[in-house]
This record gives sequence, C-alpha cells and structure tokens, in this order.
Amino acid sequence: MSTESQVLLSEIKRFVIDDLAMGQEVNEHDNLVEKGIIDSIRLLRLVTFLEETYGVCVPDEALVAENFRSFDAIQSLIAREREKDAKNCA
Repeated sequence: MSTESQVLLSEIKRFVIDDLAMGQEVNEHDNLVEKGIIDSIRLLRLVTFLEETYGVCVPDEALVAENFRSFDAIQSLIAREREKDAKNCA
C-alpha cells in the first residue's frame, strides 16, 4: 500500500471514528453498515467529507452499502472516483 493510500485510509478512519461512530467501538474489519455506524444520515455526512476533502464526486449510483461497508471499500470508492472525470458530478 502506498504512503498516499495509508494516509487516506487513516484520515477516513479518523473521520468515521470521531464524527460518525458516536462512541461505538470500531475496528478495522467491522462492517460499518451492519454495525449501524453508516446509516442514511451518516452516509450523507461521510460523502460530504469525502467530496470536500478529496475533491471527488460520489455519484448517486455509488451510494450503495457495498461501497461503504468497510474502510477499504470507502478507500476503493475514492480511488475509482478519482479516476473518473470530475464533470460527472452534478
């Protein structure tokens, strides 16, 4: 894993733990959706964070549980969206 990927993963973890977990214990391999850490309201907060922090656009069709079930899934989503043209965001 590259240094950039490690930093990105660390920043995502910090945001989820500090801003979304609401005191719940979170470990690296938890399913964030099943555990209730990512729900519809928190998903919007997370997407806003990702878009503002990483300059990506998360399109509506990407707003599925599979993309937010784990820290690795979120990181993969960012990588995919970075590869796409920014004009896809409306």
